[in-house]
Formats: sequence, structure tokens, C-alpha cells
Amino acid sequence: MENKIIGLITDFGLKGLHYVAAMKSIIYSINPSIKIIDINHSINSYNQIEASFIIFYSIQNLPKNSIIICVVVPGVGTLRSILGVKIEINETEKIVIGPNNGIFSLLKIENENSRLMDFKIIEIREISNENLYFKLNGTISNTFHGRDIMAPVAAHIFTDSKFEDVGKNISVENLINLIPSNSFNLNEKIIETSILYIDEFGNCVLNMTYNELNNFIKSFKSNKYKIYFSKNKKRYFRELKLISTFEDLENNQIGILKGSSGFLELCLKRKNLSKFLNLKINAKIYLKIDI
Repeated sequence: MENKIIGLITDFGLKGLHYVAAMKSIIYSINPSIKIIDINHSINSYNQIEASFIIFYSIQNLPKNSIIICVVVPGVGTLRSILGVKIEINETEKIVIGPNNGIFSLLKIENENSRLMDFKIIEIREISNENLYFKLNGTISNTFHGRDIMAPVAAHIFTDSKFEDVGKNISVENLINLIPSNSFNLNEKIIETSILYIDEFGNCVLNMTYNELNNFIKSFKSNKYKIYFSKNKKRYFRELKLISTFEDLENNQIGILKGSSGFLELCLKRKNLSKFLNLKINAKIYLKIDI
């Protein structure tokens, strides 16, 4: 592999940066030539859906042959398996390593639909080869698999092992998916989707692409329409403005636009939409088309 880049995603936060340093130390002790990128260490604690979005966003931008390690593990030390998922994205191969607890949700969804790019999962391995683990004083920690399993396995893949050495092959059907499917109701002209991620500015990333929304609108064969949204299918719907940039909005006007991830985002000009409407990750969002 010509690139040796490992990206780290965790929910350790600022007070847990010593855990990040421990993972980096293990990687460098195996292969000091590896480059490490800190992708995000501020995932909300135990939030697998947020982690799933950050994995999907990051995997698009990393160079070919990169590896992502994601340590967001509500059940660390339990029987939840740790996987290596090899993907092909726009004709380049990359690997994601992490627990099978829902962090691979978006990868599984995109493998089935390829909504945003040429994407497929080509191989999944259950990591079980203890010869590749780090053992402090001869044992593996029950509470820090990021350091003792994920970090050294990633480093060994770049150094002296092949991907198939990490463990047995398993089927993509075994990947846990926590993200509900979108629902398209033509009779009621309503789409039911959900929030994948909320950024620092309160913009809410939806599990919905522009093409999905546009195709739904086209099915009504009308050039005149308005888009509304609500947190509750049977309650007040607010009008949305379909925009290209945040500055296209008037003050206090709520917009919907295609974000840098490729997914649609709800936003409020220079204000925090998530706080204004008390929106949370994985909350249901209803989009209604008025013809």
C-alpha cells in the first residue's frame, strides 16, 4: 500500500485525549511511518448514528488505501464483535475498523442503494487474530479495545499482515443497521426521514439526498410547489426554502440545502436550528410537498 494513513474517530472528548495518545503510541510502536489523522474525538457519548455519519463523510475524502478506526462503544468488553469492513468507493479501496454496534449503518445502506457515489462493500472480516493484538502485561483490557485490538490490527495491516489475516470472513447481512429506512407516501405527499448529524451551528443533516427529494417532487408533475417540514406528522408544518447557500435565507427563515456530505440539511440563517426547535440526532423529520 502506497498510502499509510489511519484516521481516528472516537467519543473520548477533550478529557479523553490521553486515550487517543495511547492508541497513537501503539500504532507508532508497530510502524512509525504511518500517518495519523484525528478526524473527530467529539462524537456524543455512545452515539453510533453520529459516528456512522462521520465515518461515511470521512471515507469519501481520505486517500485510497486509508484505514479508519472508530471507537464509539457503548458495550465495550461485551460479546459485540469488532469488524474490519473493506469498501470500494469511486474505484479506490479503504478499510473501516470498529465494533458491530450500528456504526456501519450508513455503509450498509449505501452498499444497498449507492445514493451518492459508486460504492460497495467488498469484504468484511471479524477481527479475532490475537497475534495482532497489543497485550499490556500479557493481557487485553476489557475496557479499551481501541488501544489493544483496533489500533494494533490497523497498524499490522499496513506493516506485516494482510487484511484476510485478521479473522474470518462474514456476510454484509450481519452488519447492524440502526438507521430507519425513509418512507415515501405519494398519497399524502409526505416523506418520513431522520436526522443523521447536527453540526456545531445547529444545522441538521438528514438521511435524504437531493435526488431522492427531487424525484419525489417530480412524481407529481408540477413545477409549482412548496416544501414544509415537521417533527410530528399530524402537527404544525413549517415552510422550507430550497436554497443553494446559507445566505439565500432571510432572517428567521428555515432552509433546506444540499450539504458538503451530499445529504440534505435543514438550517436557520445565523442561528442554531437544532436548539430553536429542540431537534435531536435520529429524530424523525417529515417533509410535505404542497402542489
